[in-house]
Amino acid sequence: MTAYATGQFPNPYVATEVHSVPASPGGAPLLAAAITHLVDQNGNEMSTIEYGWSAGSVPRDSNQMVSGPPSGAPIARATTTTYHCPSIAASSPPSGSSVSADSFCAYWNPSSPSLRHLVTRSVTSLTGPGSDYAATEYCYDNCLPTPTAGNVRT
Repeated sequence: MTAYATGQFPNPYVATEVHSVPASPGGAPLLAAAITHLVDQNGNEMSTIEYGWSAGSVPRDSNQMVSGPPSGAPIARATTTTYHCPSIAASSPPSGSSVSADSFCAYWNPSSPSLRHLVTRSVTSLTGPGSDYAATEYCYDNCLPTPTAGNVRT
């Protein structure tokens, strides 16, 4: 689960998922791999980082909740997605504000566009951030600055 400050009540999401293989049934993990997620205030996936198998320990917070990928785990794949109407990350609200801070593209804002969830670009890297492996860009409604129907055009 994602962490948040006292008094903030965000929509929870899985920030880090860990898959492990025990040395023996019920034993300590022999190998572990992880996937970290970052979502925006609308629940849209902003980035996903997939880590390879590692014999390192899995970091935990004071409540014994997983707080990151295993130590020494290599990045296997990273994907970053941008949206037509971007919102801020759910886990990092602007300084001095709550997670429910008003954002133009947030789903609860009555003036936000109805097509705020449209993907404009998705970039996937197989060796970690900085080395693009594949990039997909989307154009809607004849590439108008403000899509009206959300129809993908190629």
